Amino acid sequence: MALLLEATMFDLSAYTKPTHPVPSRHPSVTPMTPAQAKSTAAALLQSGLSNALANMLDFLATCDVCISTHLNVAGRTARKYLKQRILDRFPYTTPDLQEIFDTYGLPYPPEERLAIYTLGPVGIHLAKMRLGYQPSALFLALPLEQVMRRLALNEVILRLANKAVESGWVSYWVGSQRAALQKDGKPFFVPDAMLRLRKETQERVYLLAYQDTERPQHTVNIIRTHEAAAYSRLWYEQWEVDTFPPVVLIYRKSIVGRWYADSLQNTSGTQVAFYGRSLENALKPVPDWYNFHTKAKENIFPW
Repeated sequence: MALLLEATMFDLSAYTKPTHPVPSRHPSVTPMTPAQAKSTAAALLQSGLSNALANMLDFLATCDVCISTHLNVAGRTARKYLKQRILDRFPYTTPDLQEIFDTYGLPYPPEERLAIYTLGPVGIHLAKMRLGYQPSALFLALPLEQVMRRLALNEVILRLANKAVESGWVSYWVGSQRAALQKDGKPFFVPDAMLRLRKETQERVYLLAYQDTERPQHTVNIIRTHEAAAYSRLWYEQWEVDTFPPVVLIYRKSIVGRWYADSLQNTSGTQVAFYGRSLENALKPVPDWYNFHTKAKENIFPW
């Protein structure tokens, strides 16, 4: 398990300074059966993948969705991958995406077309053959609001990675499916994301969670699932950590933060440390995060 986790962590060093490809019209794509996608992926893998394609596959298998500026491939290369069904693009216009990105406060290149990408059927098989696990194939079927939640969390992770590099740390992003704790051959706990920071002999590990729903019960459920994961002790061997990682919570509405504070106020004997920030503040270069247990602000990252 440890070796597999090590092999499927994504080193964010190459993705902290994104390029700016300009996507053109959505190219026409040919429908594929699962068998066709698998055989096409096998043929591509046998012929050899470029380093750029391999990095893009690993990145999207980790983050699930990304915008064009984070693909790190040229526009014409992205169009080729779309035609090959290595990539898929969400069917939204640039004005529609710009409007919702503004609502979330997420950045985008103002003078370029804005597009959201995920792995296509061939890309999913390629990633599975490379990494040994199947990336999510669900995002194209999700409402845009749910896709935006993932993009918001991804943006926070990439900004944390930038700070890590500036401070001399190497950052590794472990996607939700690969970071899942397994029990009896089935996923027992699936975090939104894991971030591992390394510098010489030091390592810091964090779990990240995003909540955009205004339902107090969802807040309680997130707390309970993390507590259950901590008490399971499965993390000791599967994540190779001595203590359960702190949970870094991001939420768009401030009322969600109050729900966490209220829910954790009377919690005793917890094995989990919960910290949080609104999305607006999480996108700012401020080191302090709110400790929901002590109601104090703390610098939880090593910079």
